Amino acid sequence: MQIAKNHFILIAKIMVMLWGVVSLLQGAGLSFFVSGADQYRQTSFINLVYVSVFVASLVSLLSSRIASLLLFLSTLGALAILFWTNSFGHGLESTGSLLLAIAIRPALASVLFFFLSRWERGRVAQV
Repeated sequence: MQIAKNHFILIAKIMVMLWGVVSLLQGAGLSFFVSGADQYRQTSFINLVYVSVFVASLVSLLSSRIASLLLFLSTLGALAILFWTNSFGHGLESTGSLLLAIAIRPALASVLFFFLSRWERGRVAQV
């Protein structure tokens, strides 16, 4: 496990890290407006979705495969929270919009890190 030496891979990881910082700031701003009976579930969902991309991007500097696995587990956790809370009381009709707008973030980053890990592995095999 070492920091990526390929410039394209390193730039991609830094771009995801910047995306994670923006997500982290959005999640921090959104958590100020959370109140009500399901406050802890909602803040858990916000932390899971918005913070996971940044944390996984830091982990990806050492291992893209582990970062991809963390984000995959984060996506499963976000889906579990959405279905457990019935989309925070809004019904299953709004689940699709929540998935596309918010919960897809860790899934997209997971796919990206998975492909980066495959590419890193192929480059190591060439050397």
